[in-house]
Amino acid sequence: MTGWDSYWATGATDERWLRVDSRVASLSPRLWGQGKRRALDFGCGAGRHTVFLAGQGFQTYACDPSPQAVAGCRRWLGLEGLRARVKTAPANTVPYPNGYLHWAIAFNVVYHNTLSDMEALIHSLRRVIARGGYLFLTLQSTRSYKYGEGEEIEPGTFVNTRDALEHERAVLHHYSDEGEVYRIAKGWEMEEVREMADSYSAPGAKGSYHWYVLLRCPGPHTR
Repeated sequence: MTGWDSYWATGATDERWLRVDSRVASLSPRLWGQGKRRALDFGCGAGRHTVFLAGQGFQTYACDPSPQAVAGCRRWLGLEGLRARVKTAPANTVPYPNGYLHWAIAFNVVYHNTLSDMEALIHSLRRVIARGGYLFLTLQSTRSYKYGEGEEIEPGTFVNTRDALEHERAVLHHYSDEGEVYRIAKGWEMEEVREMADSYSAPGAKGSYHWYVLLRCPGPHTR
């Protein structure tokens, strides 16, 4: 096991991965009120958002490339007496039918790619979201303190084999400025976009910034 799979195998007890992000928590009742019942946690990790969504009554789906993450997510659901459809899927693969989901979360996932692969992944996520549905995603900001660390393999994309966090070593990180965020979102309706410092506190977190982006797939607000 390497990278994130090895990390999830340790039990992922870091509070960052056990606490629901406040923006996801505030978004869920809004979308529930619109009748958006089928939700996807793409790149679910330990399952913090999967468990939250299932607990809120959503018909919840989740996937992650790490078998260790998927196993941990399923265990957590079991401990809470909740149900969700959780599966292992290769990175950048969105294994759901066209237009099936009402909304999706891709939290700290999409930017582990080159820019072209990011764009392809966002396109794949749009494929599975029904018209009038939503995608909430985070992107790394060029304001982040890690921007520029490691080898730049293309403009804005870096790989750092000496990262202080072992599970982040040799993992791609792409950093976006505001203009690029809007270009990536071409074809979507931009509902919200905010650049914010990370809300969690952890060693090295100072100066870590992400874009928080809510996109809407053009079309009617259908149930």
